[in-house]
Amino acid sequence: MALNRIQASRLLTAAELALFQASLSDQLKTHSAAQLKSLLRRSRTQRDKYRDLLQRQRVASRQRTGSKGGTLGKANERTGEKAQAFTEVLARFEQRLAHLESAEARTARKSATATLREALAKKNGAAKKALAGRASRSSKAPARSKGGQEGMIAHPHQSAPPTRKSKHFDELGTQAVQGHLSSAVRRSQAKRDQRG
Repeated sequence: MALNRIQASRLLTAAELALFQASLSDQLKTHSAAQLKSLLRRSRTQRDKYRDLLQRQRVASRQRTGSKGGTLGKANERTGEKAQAFTEVLARFEQRLAHLESAEARTARKSATATLREALAKKNGAAKKALAGRASRSSKAPARSKGGQEGMIAHPHQSAPPTRKSKHFDELGTQAVQGHLSSAVRRSQAKRDQRG
């Protein structure tokens, strides 16, 4: 059960009450990440202090009274309530700090994404300008002649003019080449069959 301000004012000292009130929702949103880390450290120290004190009191009470739980009536109740109060304070600070850090991470991711987009846009813009420059240069360039043929533009991947042999195969067409290959295959198969 969470403590309210009135219960906390009856239970905690002035310094502890200031720490408790700093964890309440109206003041919690005003703290920066650095302030939250400091408050978190202080509240963790207080929580650990009261947990350890409660444990020592239970051990002493167990030895004194002989009860298994180490509690008898209202003994150690106040220390347990303080430990519980600072556990709640610590949880509120941790939750707020996690929220701030995730918001900062989202902001950092957004700015990194925006920076990356700007860089890509500049790169794409430079590439488009380069392509436009090449296109304008190629459209202005006069048509080159190859092998004495006027007005013919050479293919960009063609390294040399066609040779006599390649012209011969172009004239014959693919059917003649395939016929030659199939007859060569038949002859070699016949030789293998004759060998046995």
